[in-house]
Amino acid sequence: MTREKLFYYIYLLGFMSLVVAIPTSNYVMSLSQIIMIGAWLFYGHYKIGLKQLLNKKIAWVFISFYLLHILGLIYTTDFAYAIKDLRTKLPLLVLPFVIFTMPRPSNKFLQLIVWLHALAIFLASLIGIYLAWQKGYVNYRLYSPGISHIRFGLNICLSAVLLLYDIIHRKKLIPRILASLLIAWYIVYLSLFGSVTAIVILGILLVIGISIFIIRHSPVWGKIIYSFILTASILGFSFLIKETLQLILHHSKEKIDFANLEKFSADGHAYLHDTVYFGKEFGQYVGLYYCPDELPQAWAKRSKLDYYGKDLAGQPLMATIVRYLNSKGLRKDARGLAQLSDEEIGWIEKGVANAQYMQSNALKRTIMEFALGYEHFKEGSGTRGNSIIQRFELWRASIEIIKKNPVIGVGTGDVPQAFKQQLMAMHSDLSHTSLRSHNQYLSITIAFGIIGLLWFLWILLYPLKINQLYKDWRYVAFLIIMAVSMINEDTIESQAGITYYVFFSLFLYLLSIEKETMNNFP
Repeated sequence: MTREKLFYYIYLLGFMSLVVAIPTSNYVMSLSQIIMIGAWLFYGHYKIGLKQLLNKKIAWVFISFYLLHILGLIYTTDFAYAIKDLRTKLPLLVLPFVIFTMPRPSNKFLQLIVWLHALAIFLASLIGIYLAWQKGYVNYRLYSPGISHIRFGLNICLSAVLLLYDIIHRKKLIPRILASLLIAWYIVYLSLFGSVTAIVILGILLVIGISIFIIRHSPVWGKIIYSFILTASILGFSFLIKETLQLILHHSKEKIDFANLEKFSADGHAYLHDTVYFGKEFGQYVGLYYCPDELPQAWAKRSKLDYYGKDLAGQPLMATIVRYLNSKGLRKDARGLAQLSDEEIGWIEKGVANAQYMQSNALKRTIMEFALGYEHFKEGSGTRGNSIIQRFELWRASIEIIKKNPVIGVGTGDVPQAFKQQLMAMHSDLSHTSLRSHNQYLSITIAFGIIGLLWFLWILLYPLKINQLYKDWRYVAFLIIMAVSMINEDTIESQAGITYYVFFSLFLYLLSIEKETMNNFP
């Protein structure tokens, strides 16, 4: 075996380990890219490789994005964070350079990559479910143990697209069956851990895909039927939201006659009708009919967890118990607790504070959580851990920062500092956190202004023109995944996010040029 072949195979090994690491491990992500760089160094043939790189417009699109961050150093003040950000964004520079100065892998190898990615997601999902079951937490973040659950959901969306392409275009039956089973598993998995972002993205892709197919291939009557089905689906979705909100609207209209509230429990102990500590949920005072003399002792007979300690999700257990009983319309005393099943006691231990959360699908649960968070926010309780309300608060802060620095932004390193100052000026309860805008478009505008946002939009959209990628629905679907995810996430501000974006942009480009040959392999 020649030296070139040896290091080319090492490069391919790094390529494979990277696609496995993207949905599973930040550490292996970095290690894989180091392996690829090392293989490139020893492979040689630099002149041929650089000549090849110069002809790849898509590579320079991503490299230009890294250059934008370097330009942002000119007017930044926090160089420590700026250097950290540049280090996180290194895949913008490394992956285009290495991939396009090395020989293009064979079509069989690229197909293997699709399946390795799917297998890594499948195994990671099984491990996540096992860990969540073993630890007993009701926490969707545990279902993706290697990386952020949001990024993991994006990997699932793309893998579903690539596998669907195989089902449609490959002739062999067994791979098509396996691909179908994996897609079915993805749907089951997303339903289990409730990744609303991934579910919404898959829904958008499904609607767009079916709509395009119907418009191109269906007769007039087919288009009419599809329009009715789509309209009915939208109305059904609207009804689900209305039904969920109806619970809140109903409770919010109820008036409490405090003078006529019972003062003692059935067992003769005094009630504490609290209206302050436990607050309101869905218009109800959670702390009404709370019996501090009975509930701790009754709980001790049903569970080993300390009533005054934490539940398994790290929340005050007392509050979880009281909130759960309230959600079922039960009094917070011994007899109220006695009406709960052992299964429900287990849910409370895991941190479930509302009975309806365990009886609702992920979408309905998200709507309820949002409504509850909005209620707390209106009553002056801040964002109180509700991620959706927090996003609205962060977007409001983002717009204020942009107003102060509209043209070129605050620079590569000053985004966290700008957020901290703005949140403090707003007297926000998020001022003590390190949260950013949770919107990639706002993040770019804050850092680099309107000029930077336009540059970023060009970076997103221009690759569609390269090699007519707009005709490859795999790349178009990937771009939709990225564009939608960036509405409620700083998708590419993390190592997992930027590596996912750059690697699969380049990988899908390689897939689109299946007939192209590269003659720089010795």
